[in-house]
Amino acid sequence: MPLILEADINDVIKNYELRGDNGFKFCLFEAISNSLYCCMENKRIEIVVNLSRNYKANALRGDDENQVSTFRITDNGEGFTDSNFDKFTRSINKSNHTGGKGLGRIAYLKVFADVRIDSVYIQDGQLYRRQFSFNTASIEDKKVKAEASTPQTILTFKQMRPAYQKYTAKSIDDYADSVLEYFYVFLNYLHGQGKEFDIKFVDDSGKISSRQINNERLNQDKVSHEKFTIKDPTAIDGLFDDEKETFEIVHIKSKNIKGHKALYVVDERSAGEISNIELPPSGRPLEDQDGFTFYYYVYLQSDYFQSFLNDSRTLLSLPHKNHSTDDCDITEERIKDELQMRINHFLAYELNVLDQKNEEKVHEILTKVDNNKTYNNSAYLYLLGDEETKSHLLKTIKYSDSEKKILSKVRDFHEAVQAETVEQINQTMERLKNEKTEEIDFSKLGSALWYSDAKSNK
Repeated sequence: MPLILEADINDVIKNYELRGDNGFKFCLFEAISNSLYCCMENKRIEIVVNLSRNYKANALRGDDENQVSTFRITDNGEGFTDSNFDKFTRSINKSNHTGGKGLGRIAYLKVFADVRIDSVYIQDGQLYRRQFSFNTASIEDKKVKAEASTPQTILTFKQMRPAYQKYTAKSIDDYADSVLEYFYVFLNYLHGQGKEFDIKFVDDSGKISSRQINNERLNQDKVSHEKFTIKDPTAIDGLFDDEKETFEIVHIKSKNIKGHKALYVVDERSAGEISNIELPPSGRPLEDQDGFTFYYYVYLQSDYFQSFLNDSRTLLSLPHKNHSTDDCDITEERIKDELQMRINHFLAYELNVLDQKNEEKVHEILTKVDNNKTYNNSAYLYLLGDEETKSHLLKTIKYSDSEKKILSKVRDFHEAVQAETVEQINQTMERLKNEKTEEIDFSKLGSALWYSDAKSNK
């Protein structure tokens, strides 16, 4: 007999926040998250993600040019026991694991019209097989004794909605990297606990290709942990020790993911990228003092973030300095300032190397003949200026700036210094006039300054 869902699931789906460009990925994250937690009692966690694509007229095109139509996740977890099945169908806002919000299954129906589950599980010493389809109307439960020898659950997602499917033409490497980025802190925790895991991605349409995330891959990386606290400035010293929040930074020197990123973490899963943080230029690997080549990822996690994360885990809205909460005045700006300081300290060697390369890059750009002509020889100030002047200029330039942007900054800097110099000379002239110094012909000096100023502005 079909089971009617406890809540008005259509209203829940309608109010579930999910952007079209990350809809499929987020659905993938939720499915893998559920698989990971269902496998926690196993000695070895095994998850396989199969992607199928819509190959059009030219089937020889690369995978990243063809949209994903369906995907299937297989895991060796405990499966849909009667208890888990009841939670799945009856309690929309309850989760099977700590930190979950119980809305992952809503992401399934937000993105797909057809979700099918085939689960083999052990109950009372007997293997059973439960098969059912999950949609917005009802669930048809079919439970029989199983002939399989081990528990296994297969989730098949079909009929992806067009609003999400158009963003899915990405390579299998992109999906694997996204999953690793999203779950890195949790997988690193499992790795540290000696738990074996293997998440395999298989593109099973057209040209078959695969990618794996496992213990061996995480062994390639260097991971460091650091903690700090921020105290509520409105708290009274010594009275309330709990009016402070603890944050943990996970610094990762990774060989597995390209780029440099900073991310928030809630319940050991990514909760969004941290914006306005100064990191090394993306796309360029770094090399530390040991000769280890890496890309830098930093994750910031804290229980403090819990109350600011929306139910669909798609938006983290921390209080700002102009809109602090009544409960705590620990704002996003304060958190970022603390994080930035610790990032700079952790990457001190690498940032120093980049600064040196930055000066070389600026020097090369400014000494190009074409650039000197274009910007009226603006490089002259830089090349002949003292070290302090160079230092001030370099502070305004990032290593990731384009040649055009660097030239623009040099020009603005040059004009500002020139204006300040003229102003200082004018002030000196006025002072000398007041002192009635007869040795200086002020009319000639004024003409000379006017000529110099006009020439520089041509």
